Amino acid sequence: MERTTLTTKEVADYLGVSTGLVYTLVREKKIPSVKLGRRILFKIDSVDRWLAQQEAAALEDGEQIG
Repeated sequence: MERTTLTTKEVADYLGVSTGLVYTLVREKKIPSVKLGRRILFKIDSVDRWLAQQEAAALEDGEQIG
């Protein structure tokens, strides 16, 4: 069975940011996540949708992507 979730470190690597930033986004409820016990997990499809929403919002605000 293929994994559908990522750990905090894996999400940080996936997005190209620090784990500290990922923890901040989780704490501020700005990125979709699930807490199971002490672990924080991220569904890959939810992270992809969230990232697309961030990109769309940035484009609406006139920010340059990439």
